Amino acid sequence: MELKLKTKGAKYKVTTAAICLILLFFLTSRITFNAPAEDENTDLRTPIDFDSVTLEMTDRTYFSEDNMLEIDFMVTESSSQLPPKLKAIVKEKSDPQKNYNPELIKIKDDFYVLFVRGLPKDWKSVSVQIIDENSDDDSTFGKMYSSVVKTKTVDVFVKKNRDFYEAKYIDLRIKDNQKLIQDEEKKQRKLNLEITQLRTQNSSLKEDLEYQIGDEKSETQSHIESNSEDIKSKKEAIQESEKVCSELQKRIELLKKRKSHLVLD
Repeated sequence: MELKLKTKGAKYKVTTAAICLILLFFLTSRITFNAPAEDENTDLRTPIDFDSVTLEMTDRTYFSEDNMLEIDFMVTESSSQLPPKLKAIVKEKSDPQKNYNPELIKIKDDFYVLFVRGLPKDWKSVSVQIIDENSDDDSTFGKMYSSVVKTKTVDVFVKKNRDFYEAKYIDLRIKDNQKLIQDEEKKQRKLNLEITQLRTQNSSLKEDLEYQIGDEKSETQSHIESNSEDIKSKKEAIQESEKVCSELQKRIELLKKRKSHLVLD
């Protein structure tokens, strides 16, 4: 009986050790080859912050007949006076040892288009590591991921000119400015509502003054004056917000004008 228990214990230890080794192999393989997990994916228009740099994937398309992935992204660097000189390192989940030679095209200082050719037809997920070659230590800005499930598929790639991609960039900027205007208008509505509430309260407090004396009357008067100051402050905030909206709208008009001058395919 004692021998059987020892034998079972030994088998359990061997099995546990084998499982640990297998898990360790997969973990170290992923670290070694820098490959993405099968379901890893970066959502579009979701900023990814890395120290003083922000990456934001704006679009992605897989062209099935060409086995090619296109990724558009924006990069914002706040610490450097010079625009970065970027390069991309690409890995794919199904074959993490394969090295790709991606084509990275700068459309604007903060907008790039990446082409990854030669992907397997059954690709799962791609990781894109962005590096700044202008830095002394080849600083890594971070990684973006694109899974096949979340990537739109088009049959054939049709080459576009540079203006086509600048137009996409301008559309993004217009949309961002429109969102900022909406945020400002929402803030204005909130401030106007608060002003209405303060005025209503002041009207009620002024009616109470007729029946108050001494300290109570002084406190009510002080409350009315405080509300009046708040109303003044909120009116000034509304005026400033309206000024911001006006400037944003002018920016949108300039962007539209720039787009109208582009020669699109």
